[in-house]
Amino acid sequence: MSSGGGGGGGGTPANTTNVQTIREAPEIEARRLGLMDQAAKLVGTPLGLPAFQVAGLTAEEQQGITQARTGVGAGLPSIQAAETAAALDPSSQQFQQYMNPYQSYIVDEINRQAQQGHKELLNKQFLQVRLAVDEKEFNEPNKKEQDFLRLV
Repeated sequence: MSSGGGGGGGGTPANTTNVQTIREAPEIEARRLGLMDQAAKLVGTPLGLPAFQVAGLTAEEQQGITQARTGVGAGLPSIQAAETAAALDPSSQQFQQYMNPYQSYIVDEINRQAQQGHKELLNKQFLQVRLAVDEKEFNEPNKKEQDFLRLV
């Protein structure tokens, strides 16, 4: 049995640094360096690429280009007619030529209902004013009678 204390005795002081270097085997490292030299040499030599060649346009492609160039302004009259129609007042006679006759029946019915609603609103307002006037006139004579009775 051993007595007493102590620490782990060893011969290495606590303030030392160990450096460990790991290397490949010398023949593998030589092979890797050789391959890198070959790659650098290969990258340095220019490649002889052939000149670019582009196929010509077919007859259909040429025809399409020609039609596109001449047809660019072909839609302009339609666009101008649409602009003219958009600027028209819906009640104008020129606008009516663009209307479907069935749509005009719907528009006429909507206008009729709007006029009817307007008339009903005016009638309600008239009745409210008339009721207020009648109420005022009814209260006026009573007030006069009350004033007269106070005097008597």
